[in-house]
Amino acid sequence: MKSNETVATPSTRQLISAVLWSFFGVRKMASLNQDMRNLKPQWLILTAVIGAAAFIAVLLTVVQLALGLLAA
Repeated sequence: MKSNETVATPSTRQLISAVLWSFFGVRKMASLNQDMRNLKPQWLILTAVIGAAAFIAVLLTVVQLALGLLAA
């Protein structure tokens, strides 16, 4: 990258989109390259950890609800 080029601050939507596509495992190479140029790794890691924690919380909630309905 040239010294006079600036990296735009990624939006929350861009970060979430990149992480969700990575979780799904399907991504166009052009989009991946664009993300690697524009998104900072620490923000991607933080977003991925939050996304994984939210996914696990949803799964645990669904299991608890299912077990509660089966026990009733």
